[in-house]
Amino acid sequence: MVGMILMDTNEPEWIYSKLHEQGLKVIRKKLEIADYIVKVHEYVIPVERKTSNDYVASIMDGRLFKQLFELSTNYPFSYIVVVGIISEALMDRGFSRRAFISSLIGSSLKRSPYGCRGQVVTINLETDYDFILFLYFLHRKLMEGDVERLPRINVRKRDRKEALIMMYSCIPGVGVDRARKLVEVFDTPEKLIRAPIYQIMRVEGIGEKLAYKIYRFLHGGVEDEIGGTTTR
Repeated sequence: MVGMILMDTNEPEWIYSKLHEQGLKVIRKKLEIADYIVKVHEYVIPVERKTSNDYVASIMDGRLFKQLFELSTNYPFSYIVVVGIISEALMDRGFSRRAFISSLIGSSLKRSPYGCRGQVVTINLETDYDFILFLYFLHRKLMEGDVERLPRINVRKRDRKEALIMMYSCIPGVGVDRARKLVEVFDTPEKLIRAPIYQIMRVEGIGEKLAYKIYRFLHGGVEDEIGGTTTR
């Protein structure tokens, strides 16, 4: 099998042209998962490209964790490539650096309980030209066989709820069991981020101390008034 790169039709035309200039075989088509898929021999590696601003936004609205779940379920190994300056995106979005770092760790350690249970690696590059070189060298390494053998694909059912549980379990002190309880009350990341401490305390298994910890983690250490008398 000759190596090729499948490229989603929504990706920029100029990237398509630059990849061709590198001597790569590129086929544009609508992709259900990821923006690019590098196919060489028995290897099939999806690559999701995100700008730094979109990456931070996708953490805040929960899109990232759904994508992580789909990648891990359907592929044994995947990349998310963040293009741009992360520190600027965090400042623009007013997003906690602690929550951002936690999402990076969680995305590499947490795996879908279904299908391939694959690993998703997130890397940061400064420019789209770096991203083009990334695809070039990924393709080249696979063509040369300069990799350990990856397991084959085994696609199974996807579940958005499980993706959200994976996300919440990354919060320090929460874990999987409490994450399941959080999902029952806060079924989107936005609801949890906007929730005051007294609402978080109403979740089974979460007392006042942990509720404060969750709130401070999501808001970069900012304290919140409980807004009423509650019991643990």
